[in-house]
Amino acid sequence: METPPTDVSQIPDGFWPSGPVPDPRRQSPAEPPRSSDQQERAQRAGRRLDLVLVSLLSLVIGAGGAAAGLLGTDLLEGRITERAEQLVDAALAEFEPIAAETPVEPIEVPVPIASALDSDLGQIVANALPSVVQVVVSIELEGPDGPVYEPIGTGSGVGLSGQGHILTNNHVVAEADRIEVVLVDGRAYQAELVGRDELTDVAIIKVAPGLVPPMPLADISELAIGDTAIAVGNPLGLEGGPSVTVGIVSAFDRQLDIADRPTPLQGLIQTDAPISGGSSGGALLDASGRLIGITTAKSVGESAEGLGFAIPINLAVSIADDLIRNGLIDHPFLGIWGQTAYRILDDGATQPAGATIVRVIDGSEADDPVSASAFGDAGAVADDVIVAFDGIEIRTMNQLASLMRFYRAGDVVTVTVDRAGERIDLEVTLASRPEGT
Repeated sequence: METPPTDVSQIPDGFWPSGPVPDPRRQSPAEPPRSSDQQERAQRAGRRLDLVLVSLLSLVIGAGGAAAGLLGTDLLEGRITERAEQLVDAALAEFEPIAAETPVEPIEVPVPIASALDSDLGQIVANALPSVVQVVVSIELEGPDGPVYEPIGTGSGVGLSGQGHILTNNHVVAEADRIEVVLVDGRAYQAELVGRDELTDVAIIKVAPGLVPPMPLADISELAIGDTAIAVGNPLGLEGGPSVTVGIVSAFDRQLDIADRPTPLQGLIQTDAPISGGSSGGALLDASGRLIGITTAKSVGESAEGLGFAIPINLAVSIADDLIRNGLIDHPFLGIWGQTAYRILDDGATQPAGATIVRVIDGSEADDPVSASAFGDAGAVADDVIVAFDGIEIRTMNQLASLMRFYRAGDVVTVTVDRAGERIDLEVTLASRPEGT
């Protein structure tokens, strides 16, 4: 197998972030290959695409969520793995609706929506609105008579369980001293933070059981490009309940590199359904009104239109399950730098063919984040090409990084590598991801 040069001119649709970037040969499983001259090349080519997380911070769109470059990604094979399905099935068993512990007043669907129930879309929206809330975050300040809370931004959230769990984004609640949710009928309740995960941008908050109905969840494996996508969120922090926009599923397995985030967001759903500031943590639905994703980012600027992104629900639910059980996620770490491997076909074309290990992290260099490599301890060496992970075919480094989000430190997996034309199975006990990587 051959690894082509990492010159950006040879990478299709290669958009590169502003600021310094590491050597392309020094890539972790959670990051795409980069080089020090790619920023300058991309700027000269004028190929810049800006992104913002779509919470409304400091009541200004994008404030606190700085723009960044969008990285081009390799085409990935498939959209859901057997491993993901197993994790989601196990997690969903925890989210069966239960009876409310205390009586609560039911939410009434607003009359303008009820009058539209002669259409399928109207019915879907009417069913969905009670499950989507506005999330208001505040910080604690010292007032003349004691602590006071000042709102600093808004986002959205989606009902996940009958126990009162609500899915939202980590970046919505990360700085909050106080969290409130506003229901579709205007009632506001204080919520508690159950747990949040910066790596996947997923967070779970909780209110009293019965206040926010759980949203039905979709099977991502049944979703296809071109399918209807319905976004429900709370743009601009406007009063009057959630807003609804309609588009299609544009693409799968997108990777976004956003400023002020140490690692990219992986495996996102792309949609052209309009998503505005304040919609972070909102719902992306399919044509049956089932939840397919949690809206998290959108493109801005003159060079791009109709680019919104959502965390796929299979990933969000698997993260939510750990957050509810443990309050945190013990993400795994292989302990390698790598990049996509390519093979050259008979007609001269190149095709993704796995993930090449550029270097095994073993503490021999000053910037190694750990002193030993889980994969190195299992027998992996530089120039091995990862072609399967836990029985799942690997075609690109990005695919491997996305797949790792469904595993946890301590899991034992079989990783198949191609070593000089020979396939070797290595049993690996995944290590804990070092902080800050």
